[in-house]
Amino acid sequence: MFKYIHDNIIIKYIIDFENGNIVIYTLSENGEKINIIFEGILAYLFENQQKNNIILDIEEKDRKKFITDNNELLERQRNFGWPIMYKDMEDLKFVLEANRYNYYVLNSSCGMNGWIVAKKMKVIQI
Repeated sequence: MFKYIHDNIIIKYIIDFENGNIVIYTLSENGEKINIIFEGILAYLFENQQKNNIILDIEEKDRKKFITDNNELLERQRNFGWPIMYKDMEDLKFVLEANRYNYYVLNSSCGMNGWIVAKKMKVIQI
């Protein structure tokens, strides 16, 4: 758990496809601006966005769990080149390992939740 983001309100988020980044802008209970930056994104999925999104936690999970947790979605989208072109799940596992992608799960107290597969995550207090 990243202590600086618990109970933060998500103000907005920006997906920068050109540079492969996601920035989630948050506001803490004390009024501090805290940005969560994911660099080198491969894929993401957000659900339940609403006006007042409150972060419970962001967990870093084993990258192999990404495939287990999202197997149905990955199988359904594989022929469409999402999140990349790969021939089977073993091939995707190899790509995740070789490129050192991490699997981050966004849990919410209220609203937006989901996951991000990226090479790195940073939390910056503004």
